[in-house]
Amino acid sequence: MTTTPASAVRLRAMMDADLELVLTWRNHPDVRHHMYTQNEISSEEHSRWFKTACADPLRHLLILEVDAEPQGYVNFQCNDVRGAVWGFYLAPLAVKGSGRLLGEAAIDYAFGKLDLDVVWGEVLFDNLASQKFHLRQGFVLESILLEKVIGERKVGNVFRYLLTRDTWQALKRTAE
Repeated sequence: MTTTPASAVRLRAMMDADLELVLTWRNHPDVRHHMYTQNEISSEEHSRWFKTACADPLRHLLILEVDAEPQGYVNFQCNDVRGAVWGFYLAPLAVKGSGRLLGEAAIDYAFGKLDLDVVWGEVLFDNLASQKFHLRQGFVLESILLEKVIGERKVGNVFRYLLTRDTWQALKRTAE
């Protein structure tokens, strides 16, 4: 699947020291445009979110490093039936190929370290790049959530993708 040496790619837990960098990425217009909440996030709001997320044993916040440089963010919101919804974004100036590396490392983490059976991705209807990305990673379109509402905001149609452990393992065997 990937030709970058495994030693050059690392997925690690997000730390306090990453807060400012991740907030900068999250508030970048190209990232913000594809999020459920598209407003600019304040440092205080971001710090509260991080503290709450770190206290939740079902949340996993991760940083992708390529050659020891942070290139992206991944999160898994697990449920109690060995599944999780994932979310991710790359640094706005991430090196070419970082998306593929992020996907492979994060999905390996989900099915390996977290021992999940299924991962779901939710993509806004106008985010064609993420829709294609999910399909390239082996996800299938499970459903379309029509006029999804988050809090009091209607975000529009959301495509919900699904990837199972068995499908991922079969894809990895085929790629070897």
